[in-house]
Amino acid sequence: MHEELAVVATIVAEQGFEAEVLAALKAVELTTQDEDGCLYYHLYRDSADSTRLVMLERWRDQAALDAHIAAAPFQALAKALEGKAQLQVSTLSREP
Repeated sequence: MHEELAVVATIVAEQGFEAEVLAALKAVELTTQDEDGCLYYHLYRDSADSTRLVMLERWRDQAALDAHIAAAPFQALAKALEGKAQLQVSTLSREP
């Protein structure tokens, strides 16, 4: 049995890197939506703080999420954000 997962990734761009962080996130958004096991992957901006971005994700199961993390687009994103943003990630599973 596969357990669907949700991921909430909050990204806060460091001062002076806002445009670069946003561009990196938008670049990975569309390619990730086509990954096997990706059910939802969309970027949102906090309406009260333009430096705060949130990626909401849903994955078919842990294997799909693991494949996403290992994939080249995500690895490129991680490198692009290094030193330019603070990142907090929560992985959630459904209550039975």
